[in-house]
Amino acid sequence: GLGGGTVRARVSRSRPAGAALLAARREEIGLEAGEAGIRAVIRHRQFLGPKTSYKAEIAGGAIVAVDLHGEGHDAHRPGAPVRLSFD
Repeated sequence: GLGGGTVRARVSRSRPAGAALLAARREEIGLEAGEAGIRAVIRHRQFLGPKTSYKAEIAGGAIVAVDLHGEGHDAHRPGAPVRLSFD
């Protein structure tokens, strides 16, 4: 589960509202400090030159891998609360 979070997505054809499987590449997931997105906590951070790889824990204990590039890619510390966003 997403801990009560909701994700809105555009689909290519009409579908009834309801539960669905969310799949995203780790480089398409962002980490935000605001109120929008899925609540998570940074559990691990690894610097890899021009990018930083993170492991973020969401409600229920699931771990989500996130790779950030560009300015501020290394800004999130282990233990920090964040929100997952999707491009």
